Amino acid sequence: MPLFLTVCLARNHWLSVSLLISLVFPPLTSAQASPPASNSIRGVVLNSATREPIARALVTSAGNAYAGLTDDQGRFSFTLPSDLSFGGSFHAGKPGFLEDERSNVGVSIFPNSESNPELLFTLTPESLITGRVTLPRAGSFDRISVELYRRQVTDGRGRWIPAATERARTKGDFRFAGLSAGTYKIFTGELLDHDPLTADSDPDGPQFGYPPAYFPTASDFSSSAPINLATGQTFQAELTPNLRRYYNIKIAIPNARPGEGVNITVAPSNHYGPGFSLGFNGQDQAIEGMLPSGTYTVEAVSYGNSPASGVLTFTVHDAPVLTPTLLLLPSQSIPVNLKEEFVTASNNSSSTGLSDISAQNSITVRNSGSHVLHRRFPTLNLSLLPAEDFSAHPAASLAPIDNGDSTLRVNGALPGVYWLQIYQSRGYVASATSGGVDLLTNPLVLTPGGSTAPIDITLRDDAAEIEGTIENSSNEKSAHRQPPAVYCIPLPDSNGTFTQASVQNNMQTNNAQANSAQPNYDQSIHFQCPNLPPGSYRVLAFDSPQNQLEYRSLEAMRPYESKGPTVRLTGGQKETVTVPIGPTLK
Repeated sequence: MPLFLTVCLARNHWLSVSLLISLVFPPLTSAQASPPASNSIRGVVLNSATREPIARALVTSAGNAYAGLTDDQGRFSFTLPSDLSFGGSFHAGKPGFLEDERSNVGVSIFPNSESNPELLFTLTPESLITGRVTLPRAGSFDRISVELYRRQVTDGRGRWIPAATERARTKGDFRFAGLSAGTYKIFTGELLDHDPLTADSDPDGPQFGYPPAYFPTASDFSSSAPINLATGQTFQAELTPNLRRYYNIKIAIPNARPGEGVNITVAPSNHYGPGFSLGFNGQDQAIEGMLPSGTYTVEAVSYGNSPASGVLTFTVHDAPVLTPTLLLLPSQSIPVNLKEEFVTASNNSSSTGLSDISAQNSITVRNSGSHVLHRRFPTLNLSLLPAEDFSAHPAASLAPIDNGDSTLRVNGALPGVYWLQIYQSRGYVASATSGGVDLLTNPLVLTPGGSTAPIDITLRDDAAEIEGTIENSSNEKSAHRQPPAVYCIPLPDSNGTFTQASVQNNMQTNNAQANSAQPNYDQSIHFQCPNLPPGSYRVLAFDSPQNQLEYRSLEAMRPYESKGPTVRLTGGQKETVTVPIGPTLK
């Protein structure tokens, strides 16, 4: 009969759990590592970075009906009754390790099975950033915070996003644990404080504080040094804020609409980034707060049915700043001209050769060409996404069409810099321009108080295709190998679309074998990238998925210029290539 156990996985109960599990499921000996019996589930837990076994990792089944610790070789085993059917997932974990998609494995076991799978789990060692904040007064340590930002890649472009906030301990120590490999920046948050020499004698006297201190000794976020953290690495950092005099700030916004919120961002002159802060006083319709001497750029964005924004640069020079005025400028409405050059027939194509999404309850959509399309909605979803890391601007999207104005428009676009993002229901985006600017490779710049040329978009459906095989340069059949990842990446002079290929590795795909630690790999691994827009591509293969591949950056992609073949495609063309497996990004 199987043993049943409920396990508490809280970190602070790990010791008691480990002792209890050890009593119920003693670690396997080398003799127990013999070929599995017909009614057992066996497996191994590996370090994803080194592929070494992980000892004393806790493996549990869904519902905790089965649980046990791995032995020194990272192996575990559960014995099932011969007549038992089991369907579900197992989970592996251990303090000090992160979890990835291979820390959970599903499996199906049937009664009297002659061959049960050997399961494979991988866990990733955590990385850490630790350090100390040094302040003149010890009593302020536990009131200052340390901010952590991470470089995150979205749609092939990197941007900085908040990752964590930690309060410094009594002696100024801080610790960010549970981090994955990546690029980070750290700085201290602002902290207002009194001058210890005057606080007791004049409580209403000059106000002092600690401005943000950016690692290592930078004046703003953009000039601070990135921390390139490797898997399992611990990085030490020291932060030393300086006590400075702070002055009152008040900036009037006379045309702010009553009852609407206003988002305020402030940073050292034109160096946008986190650290400093000001607030909005809705009753007085003014930006208020305190800042030390320096030059700053403040931006205000109001939200509502008609967004508005304004920017002001001002200088604090050893005195309060109480008289500036900031005016909010309204958002723009940008016309969109859609042209469809479809060459293949569709089930609902019109007599003009252009697609007709739905004739029912349709309206007329005017386009730049001689054609008039009748449909309920257009064949694309279009958005303008802020290109600047710390912009307070909301994204602007294609407005709904109504019978009063059937022109396609993007409403709510505030002055700023934007990337065009398009999703279409058919074909691909052959071109997207505004005033002669190619928006597939360049951002759209909206100037304050100006008008923007229409966005002209052309859709086509004569897509191309790349297929081929992956070389295994080591010709190794690893027992713990995972399917490679293949990407078709457009070159800088191409308007192609980044595409991850579908990979067929010819291994058995039943539930037992798909989750096995010993998959039966065929050395001939095939991939396919269908529905590619014509253009120039570089094909790259990696031994694991590359979620942080900054493929739109020339600098980031330069190391891969010789790592894969280039392919130039025309409409409807199909090319076959052979691709070597490159290294995994660290």
